[in-house]
Amino acid sequence: MPPSYYFNLNPDAPMFGILEREKPEWWTIICKDHDLYINIRKQNHINVYYNGASVMELYYPNKKLAALIHPKYLDSDWNAKPKEYYKTQPEKIVADLKRIKNNINNVYKKGKTTMKADVKKKYKAACISTENT
Repeated sequence: MPPSYYFNLNPDAPMFGILEREKPEWWTIICKDHDLYINIRKQNHINVYYNGASVMELYYPNKKLAALIHPKYLDSDWNAKPKEYYKTQPEKIVADLKRIKNNINNVYKKGKTTMKADVKKKYKAACISTENT
């Protein structure tokens, strides 16, 4: 029997209902962007990845959608503190997505390969679990 933490995903969680019913424009943009990978996580969070880097962690605190992003992917005009995930509204991240993608490319251009590329080289399977267990 799998550990109990596998059962912490609730398909009826409010965040999923909001995304399905309201279909916010920013969510539609994310879903149509083939450069992005959407991963539904335990505890009813959604992570959105670009080349292995988390563009946002979407969650539902205080009955309102919110997003977290690592400050190294943001430009200085965001006024994010280094080493602290920056909390914002998801539509703000999507509005600046082109610049964020460029920043991610620059971060990983400095002698590192992206996680996505590493996975492709290492595994030749049709399906790869992205959960750490």
